Amino acid sequence: MSLDFAPILKHVTFMQYLWRHFAEQVLNEDLRLVLGQQERMISGAFIWNCPVSYDKLGVRYRLWRETIEQGSK
Repeated sequence: MSLDFAPILKHVTFMQYLWRHFAEQVLNEDLRLVLGQQERMISGAFIWNCPVSYDKLGVRYRLWRETIEQGSK
């Protein structure tokens, strides 16, 4: 994650540590999602058929993408 959208924040004391903390939170959440899906795939589940709460965003994205693709045909 970058502070390019607000260059003035680069000069605020300890901002780089705060920003890094939030970036790590986002990355760790994504990692938990991927690990959860991987565990379900290893156990034999087809991850798109029966989503659990952390899969729902992926399912929504897939449905949205398919809708967009069908609309362009």
